[in-house]
Amino acid sequence: MHGESFALRFITGRHPSAVWPALVPLRSGLDTLLDPGATRQVSELYTAAGAAHLLAGTTTVGDYLLPYGAEGMTAAREGFERTGIRHAAVLQNWEQITVAQSRAGEPWRYTIALGREDQYTVYSIENLLRAAREHQCGVVAHLGEYRRDLETLRRNFKKPPLAVLREFGGLKPTTQLLHCNHLGATDLTAVCEAGGTITLCATSAAAKRTGYPLLTKLATHDVRLSLGTDWGAPGILPEVKFLRQLPRFAQGVRSFSPMELLRMATINGAYALGCAHQTGSLEVGKKADLVMFSLDDLRLPALSGRSTAGELADALVDHVGEGAITDVMVDGVFRVIDGRPARMDAHELHRIIRSLQENFPASPADVPASGPSEKGAAIVPPGDERYVRGEQDSPVPEHAGPGGPANLEPPAPPPQEERPATLPELSRTVKKVFGEDDY
Repeated sequence: MHGESFALRFITGRHPSAVWPALVPLRSGLDTLLDPGATRQVSELYTAAGAAHLLAGTTTVGDYLLPYGAEGMTAAREGFERTGIRHAAVLQNWEQITVAQSRAGEPWRYTIALGREDQYTVYSIENLLRAAREHQCGVVAHLGEYRRDLETLRRNFKKPPLAVLREFGGLKPTTQLLHCNHLGATDLTAVCEAGGTITLCATSAAAKRTGYPLLTKLATHDVRLSLGTDWGAPGILPEVKFLRQLPRFAQGVRSFSPMELLRMATINGAYALGCAHQTGSLEVGKKADLVMFSLDDLRLPALSGRSTAGELADALVDHVGEGAITDVMVDGVFRVIDGRPARMDAHELHRIIRSLQENFPASPADVPASGPSEKGAAIVPPGDERYVRGEQDSPVPEHAGPGGPANLEPPAPPPQEERPATLPELSRTVKKVFGEDDY
């Protein structure tokens, strides 16, 4: 997840990521959050984001930090800790790594990001992996969200992306592999052999219109999969439901059973975050992380105390919504009771969220609803088979958005279609079927 997306989703939610660089409120919002004097706003933002994830049934998150300095990192951690949600920070640069190393005695989990794949170098990979080994933490490989970046990596190293990581000793069961929308069959085989986990962010891919052809390759590869919210969404259950429905309107996408999806949302997520020995399943000796649902709604399938695990999984995935979450426990402590925060002032949370909406307002006149994509191609809607196969995507340049502002010059406005001064007279049949406006 991206903590800042809880506020910036109001700005980015209507637009594919290709046009994010043109969103002036987004640039302003990122500048505000990265200001060393904005620690109160950052802390409140992460308090609101952590509370929202708890209310949505999440007990553990991995947060892809903005390139905060030491003050921002402290504020983000304090905001999360105020909610009681378990969290691990993904460090983005050497300044953050140095700060984390100086706080080695504190109970704070973190992993190190390898950066954007189109900017990988031998020097950067070797040094980041060395830092991870020295401090006994995992690494995060953000791979294949955008096809263009992955193709750049292939050209630079003359080999498949996962072969690059394996060559440097960076492909291990503990390596977090994020997105991977455009990985090839050779890469998937490498992940399987390494015992790795790929974290899918399918809803984000649909919203950003980056494509997810990976989902058409999974039928022949038994890769361990987990789920991430990525940008904007504060809950995993909508991810589960989206993947459940996707094969019905996207040809070639693998179908997942309800039990498979629940594993992706629980124990597989724990594997991805490197904490499967602590949480993710109900076993003796593990942390007591529990999410409880009310199943007595008359609109739900009738269940009994004798219902099988399969029947419960079917009901949860196909019928139960986030509104049915009643209680959430993290490490034996109730953090949500009867659908409300147990240890936080609900009025204060509402104040924080109202403040976020006021500080990061979305303007309806930001940019056109659809913007340019790579090589000037039109953006293809999620239902289009070319989109699912990844034949078109709309990459976001230079970390505009989740990774920080850079190279944020607005794209040239799309050319306006010339319309004739007068429309030709339509036949009566055409008018009856379509109407003049549609013509």
